[in-house]
Amino acid sequence: METNTTTRLQEQKETLLTEISTTFRAWNDALSAFSQGQFNRAPFEGSWTPGQVAEHILKSVSGLPDRRTECTQRPYDEKVAVIAGIFLNFSIKMQAPDFVRPGNLAQDKMEVLEVFRRKRVRLEHTVGSVDLTVTCLDMEFPTLGTLTRYEWIKFFLFHIPRHTWQLQRILGAMNGE
Repeated sequence: METNTTTRLQEQKETLLTEISTTFRAWNDALSAFSQGQFNRAPFEGSWTPGQVAEHILKSVSGLPDRRTECTQRPYDEKVAVIAGIFLNFSIKMQAPDFVRPGNLAQDKMEVLEVFRRKRVRLEHTVGSVDLTVTCLDMEFPTLGTLTRYEWIKFFLFHIPRHTWQLQRILGAMNGE
């Protein structure tokens, strides 16, 4: 890798660590705003409960699909803008693929918060310890194909705020706002 690319990647890793901290703090605050009783209650017909939203995110950010990787033959961050355009546009309503849809089991809020704490720590460790520029071959992103580790992490960091916003709307509905 060229020196400019290496320097840019190191700066992006530092930015990622800040984004992880900020994103998970906002997510934690949104989940913590619900009582345990509210956590497993849907605010209206057809809505997920806060616990189901959390389960969906846990399934979606369970880890990088990177058991098999290869050197990337394009800019390692090429697809970030497209991913951001999809997931940070809150006016678009999406349907979750079956493999990340939540079940109907009640969730314990404190256990869920602890699982997310561990996910944050693991993600921070990943950013500091692996090559983020390689392409992950174990799973393709719908319509975009394979992503680099860097792009997968950015997806996580765009997907979580989308559902943080959803949790805020659910809380508002529960509070009659």
